[in-house]
Amino acid sequence: MISAEHLSFSYGSTPVIEDLSFTLPDSGVFRFDGPSGCGKTTLLRLIADLERPNSGSITRQPNATVSMVFQENRLLPWLSAEENVAFVCGDSLRVERALKAVSLWDERHKFPEELSGGMQRRVAIARAIAYGGDILILDEPFTGLDEQLCQTIADTIYREFAEKLILLVTHSEEEARLFSPKTITLPCPLTGDLT
Repeated sequence: MISAEHLSFSYGSTPVIEDLSFTLPDSGVFRFDGPSGCGKTTLLRLIADLERPNSGSITRQPNATVSMVFQENRLLPWLSAEENVAFVCGDSLRVERALKAVSLWDERHKFPEELSGGMQRRVAIARAIAYGGDILILDEPFTGLDEQLCQTIADTIYREFAEKLILLVTHSEEEARLFSPKTITLPCPLTGDLT
């Protein structure tokens, strides 16, 4: 379970989240929806413990692990596709399965600069799949990918993260439908009780 109590966060003097409270269960697929700039990515970063709130608290189950696909691919340019995925997962079979799931096993020895933008995106997704975890956070995960590939990858994510918690942000209704999520419409600014 993830629980936020009176959560507030600002960038400098600009408030992004003010007195926000919510509770999410241990499993299921939830989409945070709202206008651009309302703080969806900031909220995901707070959940992932990549940002600290100015006040209030956000808690997860003890020892819960988080895997995240960021808006940016964040690949290490000096590592091959296979090595980028292996960087978070020492299990060679999991690495192979993850790269095959995104149809990149044949490109595994290529470096990021040798891959198209869509291929780099798929490496970032494969890295999250290989890492696993209790919570998967997807921030605009399918940017630059074609519809058929999105469906295949979504199916893989469903299998790999069955009975886990998946949090999704996407502006694409087509992508959202791949996951059949429960949608949480966020107020702008982010404030109040979402539960």
